[in-house]
Amino acid sequence: MILQFNSGPAGVHPGPEQREIQLLMMQRIAHAWGGACLSEEYSGIQTHLSFSCSKGHQWEKTPAMILSGHFCSVCNSRSKKALKAMQALATERGWHCLSASLSLKIVSFVRITIF
Repeated sequence: MILQFNSGPAGVHPGPEQREIQLLMMQRIAHAWGGACLSEEYSGIQTHLSFSCSKGHQWEKTPAMILSGHFCSVCNSRSKKALKAMQALATERGWHCLSASLSLKIVSFVRITIF
């Protein structure tokens, strides 16, 4: 899915039709993340909207933050903790975790052999 988001020139506020289109785009982006945009009005790219993720966490972020790849901070924090735990477990067992993130739900390992 390719989404194009145009916030318009700095200092120019979107009209009613453009705000409706931009809210729809934020709803589609949230859906692509597996969540939902709970807000019913869009005021601008720096105005907070309400969101929820597939696990039920709710928060507010600006469209600018969502567009830069930030969605649910709770789930993201858990993913980072889970990755660190996987890396520690791999090291403990003589393996090395090659994955830099859990975003694809795939973790790669390689066994380290010392001769």
